[in-house]
Amino acid sequence: MTSDRTFPVLNHERDNFPLASVPWEFIAPHEAQAKRNHDQTLQRLAERGGLSAKEMLAVVTGQHWMQTCWKIDNPQANRQLLQHLEAWKETRNA
Repeated sequence: MTSDRTFPVLNHERDNFPLASVPWEFIAPHEAQAKRNHDQTLQRLAERGGLSAKEMLAVVTGQHWMQTCWKIDNPQANRQLLQHLEAWKETRNA
């Protein structure tokens, strides 16, 4: 069963990320990394507006947000996060 619940992408318009949110099921398995990076649950992060594409990329790749946020620019982060999202979708449809 799939959920319609989504997790918001913070500043998606300013950073030119094409999505305002991602499926909750995409980021949920990475809650522990989100807590390490931000000291907050995914629920609390969502209540506060979500994560930027760079921050979300760090969470889903298991990296500290500083390692990701300062190493790549927004277009790179957007592309990489979309690639991870597409790969995740493919595994769900297989």
